[in-house]
Amino acid sequence: MRPIKFNESNVIFAEGQPQYKSLPACKSFDGVVTTCWKLTFLERFKILFTGKLWLRVLTFNEPLQPLLLSAHKLFLNDHPNMIGATIVGKSKKINEKDLIKFREDMGELIKGGKK
Repeated sequence: MRPIKFNESNVIFAEGQPQYKSLPACKSFDGVVTTCWKLTFLERFKILFTGKLWLRVLTFNEPLQPLLLSAHKLFLNDHPNMIGATIVGKSKKINEKDLIKFREDMGELIKGGKK
């Protein structure tokens, strides 16, 4: 899996830092950062059959920030509530039930209750 540049990319994090891979991203005025990742054929195959995707975040012992993994290209208009987020090219609103579940899961994760 590797981060890839996309049309809305407007910043590259860790550029010129050999200890990290460069991370193309779109950073909005309110601090929302969106990245895009390309999976290898083997990774796509594994996710297809296991249904699992793992995430590791270096927090440097700072509070964990909310995260959102998606198979859709998202524009988050009014983060952190994420109401009004739209899927690019589909003008589809994020399902409120999924949003509530996401918020609950993030709350549990931040409290350390969910693994």
